[in-house]
Amino acid sequence: MGEQANSLESSSLQQGKDLVTWLTKTFSQIKLYSLDHPNVRQFIETLSEKFGAYFAQNPVLELEVTDTAFFLEDKKVHEETQLIRSLPFLFYKDGVTKLSFHEGLTREELIQFFQLLEKVSHLPPEESDIVVSLWEMDFPHIDYLAPDEFLETKIGQETRVAPYEVSTESLQEGVIQLTPEDLAAWQKYLSQQKETHPEEGSLSMELLGEEELLPPTAQFQLRREESERLETLIQKHRELSQEEETIHLLVETIYLEEKIQPFTQVLQSLSSLIEETLAGGKITVAAHALDHLLDLEKEFKKTQPEKLLYLEEALRRLKEEKLIPLLRESLEKMTTPDYESLFHILEFTGPASLSLIGHFIDTYPERRFQEMAGNFIQKIGHQNLPLLLEIADDRRERITLTIIRTIAASDDPRKLSYLARFLRSHNLRLQLETINLLSSLPEAKAAKLILPLLDDPQLEVRQQAARALMRLQQPQVEEDILHRVQDKSFLRRSLTEKKALLSYLFRLNTPQSRNFLKDLLKKPWWWSPAARLNPAIWLLETLKEEDRLEVENFLNEVGFIRNRKIRRVFQALKNKLKLLSSSKPNREEKRDDEE
Repeated sequence: MGEQANSLESSSLQQGKDLVTWLTKTFSQIKLYSLDHPNVRQFIETLSEKFGAYFAQNPVLELEVTDTAFFLEDKKVHEETQLIRSLPFLFYKDGVTKLSFHEGLTREELIQFFQLLEKVSHLPPEESDIVVSLWEMDFPHIDYLAPDEFLETKIGQETRVAPYEVSTESLQEGVIQLTPEDLAAWQKYLSQQKETHPEEGSLSMELLGEEELLPPTAQFQLRREESERLETLIQKHRELSQEEETIHLLVETIYLEEKIQPFTQVLQSLSSLIEETLAGGKITVAAHALDHLLDLEKEFKKTQPEKLLYLEEALRRLKEEKLIPLLRESLEKMTTPDYESLFHILEFTGPASLSLIGHFIDTYPERRFQEMAGNFIQKIGHQNLPLLLEIADDRRERITLTIIRTIAASDDPRKLSYLARFLRSHNLRLQLETINLLSSLPEAKAAKLILPLLDDPQLEVRQQAARALMRLQQPQVEEDILHRVQDKSFLRRSLTEKKALLSYLFRLNTPQSRNFLKDLLKKPWWWSPAARLNPAIWLLETLKEEDRLEVENFLNEVGFIRNRKIRRVFQALKNKLKLLSSSKPNREEKRDDEE
């Protein structure tokens, strides 16, 4: 009976895998042709039949979605590691973690589903959102799961648990303990080596007793980053070696040719070479040829102004019309990414390439690429901050964090207005980072922008806002904060919020704020309810973390406290401060004696 159940389960899984394979093949056909093409119609017809056969055994096909794969019943049933071609990535990039097809799915619904996929796949990443599109279509037999807490940083970082355990303590001992089976195999190998290569001497069984088995060459093994960098340099050399002679010949002809017509023809040939090599994924060659063109431009400004106009027009066409569309295609074809050459070309194209950078940041998570992209964005931002706002997006956390930090570090007088846009972000991390950055700007407007967030429904946002206002110490919001502390809702705030707001009032040190804090300690009577006592206790807890001398002066000004509980905590704090005051000089005297 158990074997029969396992057989049915295995059959169902294989049927599901075949169905998913056909689903991805149908989508590939649609990208090559159109939905009206006979081949595509036949694929959809077959796919619809396969769904019908699957639903005869199972009511639902529920797929788990990762950046590169579909899983069915925890088994991988489809994988595509090239993200640009990956159907799973089309869903995963916008937060879909489960995709389900239910019994009753019709051929017409499948066609509408593929129409949606085709439309989304052709949109730029910054304009597409498959979750929104699925929600708008509201398919009766297709649904999905897209958790709110989804972060784009998870893309490309799927991790699987190893099916074994490794003892780090054993590894750190530097000793390999062979199993009896492995030891026997090693001894057999040594015997064979001795018989076949007697002239090499005996490797000897003594090797097994040696403490150091690590070959000397292992000391010189490259780190992963060094290895990748070396591979990039080798690949650049290979590419340049093949094209260098052609480039140099064209450049030399452009420089020496005196007649305009042949000059322009050769100039067009070099421009075409840049386009063709870029289209073929040879970014290194394209960047090298572009460098020569830019050098010629500098030279012609000094020596051959009659050629300069034609050269500037060629560079303009490359910059404004040709390079950006080719760059996306080029990077997808590169076997060994050459990020230096890529960013050299991007810097030439300037701000127009920002939207392309947004796409690349989501696609290439390598640290070196991310750092170079961040530097490029900052460079563009220093020239024109509003351009950065055009590519900022809640779903693109990496690039938007870089944009927010660039804005905060700039000298632009409008930066507060720009940052205010991110205070209502739907991405919590972006929102918290914006509050934190505003708290480093000592301006009254910054405090007024943060103030409404004290009433935000999210606890993390309220706490961050309270801490930011405490750091800013802007008197312009004193009345608003006093009102919030006096309000009954203050009792329901978290301890972090309470202490931050009380700390703000204490550090502000205005007559109004100090009198209010003194009243918190003095006004409650011995019969006062806990609601009247708690603010005083919270204040005394807050004062433990403030400047000692400031707190001592404040406590000495308070006077008589009616409530016994408050008075007991108050006195304990005074005694503690007094002890600290008396011990400090003793430590200084001891240090002087030692000197």
